[in-house]
Amino acid sequence: MFEQDLRDAAADGPAADERNVQRFGHTIRSNLLSKDSVTLEQFAPKNIRAEAIVEAIAAFALDLRDLSSYSRPAVGFNRYTRRRDRTMQPQFQRRIVISAILLVILAAVGGCRKQSASDYVVIQPVGDELEIHALANDDDDMEAIDTAREFFAKAATDEKIRAEMDKLAATNEPPPPPKPEPGFDFVVKGVGAIYRWSPLSSYRLRTVGLEPTVTPGSAGEALFNRLAEARKTGTCCVIDAIAEGGQRTASIWWTRERVNSRSFEYFQLVRVDPEESRIRAEEITIEYIRGDRSNDKLTIWGRFDPAGTTKFADLTRRNSPTQHRGASTIGSLAMLVKGRILASPTVTEPIPNGRFIISFSDDQKEVDDLIAAMQER
Repeated sequence: MFEQDLRDAAADGPAADERNVQRFGHTIRSNLLSKDSVTLEQFAPKNIRAEAIVEAIAAFALDLRDLSSYSRPAVGFNRYTRRRDRTMQPQFQRRIVISAILLVILAAVGGCRKQSASDYVVIQPVGDELEIHALANDDDDMEAIDTAREFFAKAATDEKIRAEMDKLAATNEPPPPPKPEPGFDFVVKGVGAIYRWSPLSSYRLRTVGLEPTVTPGSAGEALFNRLAEARKTGTCCVIDAIAEGGQRTASIWWTRERVNSRSFEYFQLVRVDPEESRIRAEEITIEYIRGDRSNDKLTIWGRFDPAGTTKFADLTRRNSPTQHRGASTIGSLAMLVKGRILASPTVTEPIPNGRFIISFSDDQKEVDDLIAAMQER
């Protein structure tokens, strides 16, 4: 079953790199002395990044200044102690230094080049290519949800609103978002909020089991049936679920039948921060190493520049787990690519350091599809 989790990467990111550097440097030291040739692929950790490799190589180059433990001894006879002494041969020491440095540099260049070309991906979005907002839920956004329900109920009897809705459907536009009474604002946890109905991408629909076809007896079928009931009345509905650890997640859905088609369109209610506190695409960098795992899950790494770090820390703080009827509710974010929801990772804790990872279930194709969609221009 598809799972996604968004969490602080502090414990897995920089700290993991530091541990990998230490292990990697130690392994270089051990292997260079016992092997005629060596490559990074033979012993470099799978999830170590190019920067960490360079750091390990640099540390090892400094360590080469002291070759007492790496040089072959020469045996001589000391006429004063009547014992055989182990002394250093300077010419052999120089050969070891030159050979080791060349070997490490060649291995690093070959290994890093191969990893960068096939496994390591960096995505720098611009404009509206990537957005990060909060998904509305029935803990924090009930005022907006009630407003949306009133609008949809009115649309069922008001011909003017109905005509507007039909026009939007014909052009594949989402329905009008909930709006507060004139002179008032929606406020969530002390911050003004506006809302929009955002369509789900094909990738996201596949992950929740609504495309390409609904499988009988699956979680996708249960979701489809709940949404079908809401579609009959033309209103929105709350879809909740139990995540890992027994915590609750919730999101607000609305669906309609496509014009001249027997298929359906699906939307989720997204809470958008005010312009001044909104995260911008240019403040985000996405990194991906194919096959990289943290806590035995496939992962995508993300990092923010200083401005984005501050905004993201505030966003995750305001969407951390809350209590709902005695149970802990996990907030969810909406990652949108070109206006469509591509992923909805949950937030288990505030993320103050500007780095995060998105964890996926054990399905490499899901991650590859996500990366491909984010790279598509």
